[in-house]
Amino acid sequence: MRTLAGVVAIGVLAALVLLPATAPVHVSYVYSESMEPTIERGDGYLVLAAGEVRPGDIAVFRSSVRDEYVTHRVVGRTADGFVTKGDNNPTTDQAAGHPYVRRDAVVGTVLTVNGRPVTLPGFGYAVGAIRTHRPVALSLVGVLVAAWFVHQSGEPRRPTRSLLRNEDVIRPLFAASCLVLVGLVVLGGSTHTLTYVAITGQSASPRVVTVGESQTDHLTVGVAKTPLTRRIVTTEGMTITAQRWNVSAVELDVVVPGVAERGPHRAHVTVYKYPAVLPGETLAALQRVHAVLAAAVSSVLTLAPLYGAYALCIDGRSPIRLPRARWLRRRWGR
Repeated sequence: MRTLAGVVAIGVLAALVLLPATAPVHVSYVYSESMEPTIERGDGYLVLAAGEVRPGDIAVFRSSVRDEYVTHRVVGRTADGFVTKGDNNPTTDQAAGHPYVRRDAVVGTVLTVNGRPVTLPGFGYAVGAIRTHRPVALSLVGVLVAAWFVHQSGEPRRPTRSLLRNEDVIRPLFAASCLVLVGLVVLGGSTHTLTYVAITGQSASPRVVTVGESQTDHLTVGVAKTPLTRRIVTTEGMTITAQRWNVSAVELDVVVPGVAERGPHRAHVTVYKYPAVLPGETLAALQRVHAVLAAAVSSVLTLAPLYGAYALCIDGRSPIRLPRARWLRRRWGR
């Protein structure tokens, strides 16, 4: 029972992390110092669906200027929208040139207890480490899942059927194959991080931006084309205005939005390789909702023909009778 509870708890946490920022409940984290010491850099927090937003609430909202989600405190309200400010910033966002935050831009508020946000220290660093070492993380997940199945296989169970049927093997195998393929697609995404330094003056350097002013940039991201896949690129902290693909890389024209405060501003470019079973426009639309959704749909469609062939050619209720399958029948108690 404790093992099952642990699996359920991990599954719930993973679901909260993978849910998009527009979901009613999800887990997020900060990657700047603007909310210190209330929320330290790298701390995670639980975002709840926003009802009535009041001054003092820590809100998560979509910034059209930054083209990203921002977590700042609501310090006032006007006819034009909310006034927001990072606890560690000397001025409000609006005094720095950002527009007032409209109610429909607020996706949620941070869960607080007795006026203090409930945080997960170091959560953001853990997510960053997983993104950096995706193969290791995927291998670890595989080992944990295998260990759980080995543990379950050692538990005594009462046989419920006298025969092992085709469907008893094929259906779990299909589901497991879909999950593995989704994991390979999502964790196999290649993320490239760029750091822009915001200053108050002007500079000719391509990685230096002026506070409050947007800047264009040209990037070349190396990602080789793989047969039977489609490459989809997404960004965080910048906006793509044009993209050109070749067999070994993608060239991007991007706009880095104006930054409200001096210091480093990190932007991320991620390239996913999906099975080429859907048009690129459809995959891009699914990707905009969430990478897991695009991976799930494309993975199911990739494996569906195999399952369809099984359903048409093989009677799922027929028992498996193989001369060398005695160990399998003993394993399943049949």
